[in-house]
Formats: sequence, structure tokens, C-alpha cells
Amino acid sequence: MIGRLRRPRLRSDLARLATVGSLFVVAVLVLQSSEGPGALASARVASWAGLPGGTLQVTVEVSSHRPWPLPIRAALLPVVFAPTATSVYVLEDPNYPALFGTTPEVAALVSFLGTEFQRFGSSTTIATLDAAQLPDFLSGNRSATLIVANYGCVPSAVLSSQNDSLGSWIRAGGRLVWAGGPLGYFEEPAASSAGGPLPGGMGWAGQVRLLGFPLADPLPVGSEGPQSINSSPMLGVSPSPLAEGLGLAYNGTPFGANVTELTAHGGLSLGFESAPLSSGAAARTSIAYLPVGNGSLVYFGGAVNDPASQYVPEGGVRLAQDVAVLLAFPFTPTPGPVDVRNFDLGPFGTQQVLLQATPPVRSEGVLVQSNVAGAVLFAWAQAVPY
Repeated sequence: MIGRLRRPRLRSDLARLATVGSLFVVAVLVLQSSEGPGALASARVASWAGLPGGTLQVTVEVSSHRPWPLPIRAALLPVVFAPTATSVYVLEDPNYPALFGTTPEVAALVSFLGTEFQRFGSSTTIATLDAAQLPDFLSGNRSATLIVANYGCVPSAVLSSQNDSLGSWIRAGGRLVWAGGPLGYFEEPAASSAGGPLPGGMGWAGQVRLLGFPLADPLPVGSEGPQSINSSPMLGVSPSPLAEGLGLAYNGTPFGANVTELTAHGGLSLGFESAPLSSGAAARTSIAYLPVGNGSLVYFGGAVNDPASQYVPEGGVRLAQDVAVLLAFPFTPTPGPVDVRNFDLGPFGTQQVLLQATPPVRSEGVLVQSNVAGAVLFAWAQAVPY
């Protein structure tokens, strides 16, 4: 029997459910707007059942609270449990070169993430670091989450041809969220000044230093010249099943992960994938998730803006929203079937939608998401005998 929707206690609920034998977890995202929780619509799991052949079937009921039609997306996707970070740390240093955006945009990201975490019911806090603090941070926070957005550059004291403390930190259990330029391409001393000459670094070898393989293809992939950013696909055009199921929106791909390399190394495409290239190069994804040792990398294929002054449409908002979704909840998507249903809900209407999928063996849970116009609130979790 399903009780009334209640305020989330994500960490305690899901930690408890994760220890209960062969169960799947159904979690419902209740929709909201600035008017408060549930102002747009609410959702509940009406029923679930295990079918012959291992298929899980879930019926989600969504009710509108507004006098106008609402576009609804309901999705079912497999997840595994992962501890939620108690704190997220963001590189924010006005004196350090931000090559793929601006420091004020980083400050706006920090503010937006704080608001989104609260809205999702997460108790995660946000702290900022300057470039000079990164070496000590990495040595003293082995299981933390670090966001490097818009800079596209890290201090040579944590990554260089002689130093791989950033890679060691990830492999030991750290989570790096990178958004802005190729991973590990630029390194510069922490005392460098913004607005100076272009930093140096290991170039495309930096990502190999961090991961052991080239996650993104070196430019160019076309024929417009050795340094032409325009030879690279700027925007992904097709959402991956997980991107659609999670409601992720960031679609910049100028430096996106090679989908073939990503999946070959156990990663997942969480973003929009580029169209096939005439050069024969593999498609790129705008958001990649990659397990790395005991840690992980979340890699965005661009930033708020890119070289040649070509902006990712609504890049700052999309980046912040997607980072919040991926960090606020104690689960990680896994490979497997995703079922998505889109429908229009009439004024003050109620409608049920049937979702079903055959979860893979790796899955420890199943997320059922209801999404209106990108505004969602994680509100409820329920163990499902299966």
C-alpha cells in the first residue's frame, strides 16, 4: 500500500532501502514551480508488478493543480545507489584564467546550485575554493565532489607531466565534474592572472594522463584547418535514452566525449549526441558519466560559451540544472532499458501512465520520474518487492 506523498528524507530512506535484499526502489519526482511544492502537479505510484520474463511494470498517476494544460514526461530507468555528497566544492577564483566563460558565471552557478539542492530536498552544502587551495583540498578530501566549470584549466600543482594528484584523487574516490574545454588540456600555476596569455599544458595528452585513454577526440575532426573549432560539432542533436529519462538539457559538444570510447570504458552517455560526422569520427555526447577507479567523472562537452564566441543556447542555466539533478540524489544511472512517456495533462486533470522495463542485473533500483517543463522535486521513495 502506498501512503501519502511526503517531504523527502533522501539519504536515510534510500540508505535503508538499499539494504533490504532483492527489492527495487520506486521514486517519484513531484512537480513544482516558484509558487511552492506541488504548485504545478503531483504524482504517485498507483501500482507495480513483476511480469514473467523479469519485466517491471509501474503505473504512475499524475494530477494537475493548474487551470491550463501541462506537458508531462514520465520515465522509468535503472539506477544504483551512491552516497550523496554532504558538500560540493566549486573552483571559483577571480584571479585565475576562466577560458570558457567568466568568473561571474561561476558565481551564478554556485548560487543556482544552492537553490536547486534545497528545492530537491537535498541537504548538500556548497563551498568554493581558489586555485591555490586545490592541492591541499585533494589531499584532505578523498571522497568529495569538485566542480571545475568555465575555467578549462587547473593548477599545474595538481596535474602535469610530472604530477597526477588530480587523477589519483579521482581514482581514490573523488568525483570530478568538468565543464569547459577539453579535459586536462590546460594547466597553469595557481598564481596566474586572468586575462594573460593563453595557458600552457599537456594539451590532448592531459586526458590520457588523468584517465589512461583519450576520452575526447583531438581537434580537428573535419577539414577546416588545424585549430578550427568550427570543424567540431558544436551541439548534440539526439538525446540519449538516459538524457531523456533524466530530463537533462545541456547539449554542447565541441569537446564532447567520444561515445564509442566512453562506452568501451564502462561509461554512459547522459547527454545529447552529435550527428554522424563526414570524417567517420564517432559521435560525441554533451554529458558523459565515467567510473574511474573508486571515483567518477561527469564530463560536459562544452561550457557556458565556447571559442569563436559561439554560445551553447541557454548554456549556463542548462549546465546548472543538469549538475543539480546529477548531484542532488543518492543514485547513479546504469546501463539498461529506459521507458519514457510524454503526454499532455488537461486543466486540473488526473491521468495514469504505464511504464515498463526489464532492469539489468546490475540495477539496485528503479527511478520513476515525473517531469513538467524541467521543474521537478524529489519527493518520495518506496521499496518494491520484486
